[in-house]
Amino acid sequence: KRALYEYHIEGVKVTIPFCLAVLNQSEFVKGTFSTKFVELYWDKLQQEQEAADVIDVIAAAIAYHRDMKKQHQITPTEKNGSLNQISPWKIRALNEMTRMK
Repeated sequence: KRALYEYHIEGVKVTIPFCLAVLNQSEFVKGTFSTKFVELYWDKLQQEQEAADVIDVIAAAIAYHRDMKKQHQITPTEKNGSLNQISPWKIRALNEMTRMK
């Protein structure tokens, strides 16, 4: 099981995620399986994978949103000369307004 978790291949679809899912099934762990294991548990394994995919997509969307939000925060510097032109109160208010979006 550890070897499968540590194995990493890019660019080619492999059956490692399927093998890990099978190894994590309690029926398989208990040894109560037969040659019909895949046939009996395929739908369950597919649903678990789809749920994991949805979680990955949600996590990626949250990370993207957080990164975009950081890019749009106003951080004046002395280099661009805006440090003395905008009060800290206005800067904070503008940053808070962008967080609300």
